[in-house]
Amino acid sequence: MCLPKVVLLLPPDAPEPPTGLTNLSLKIVRDGLVLMGTGIGTPDFVVAYAAKRAGELLRRADLVTKFGKQLPQPALRLRLLQFINLSLTYTARVTPPSLFREVATNFD
Repeated sequence: MCLPKVVLLLPPDAPEPPTGLTNLSLKIVRDGLVLMGTGIGTPDFVVAYAAKRAGELLRRADLVTKFGKQLPQPALRLRLLQFINLSLTYTARVTPPSLFREVATNFD
């Protein structure tokens, strides 16, 4: 998601900002945004982003497995699988545990 330089994340039930702020080149988001690979916002947004990220990693793991069966190069295969595990570790570290529990269960 490519965001403008100035983004204002407001809670969904917050009132509309003053008109002076809306005249600026300011993007207002209410559900959430992704910043440095981290979903920030409402619990629903954070869970959806973490689930999307885990799904992407599972698809990547499937591709690596298929590649490994066709061209067995264990060193390359292990390096790529390690990258996938590290990517999920990052997602788990930046997502609140109470929100990540369901995602982790589905990933396992």
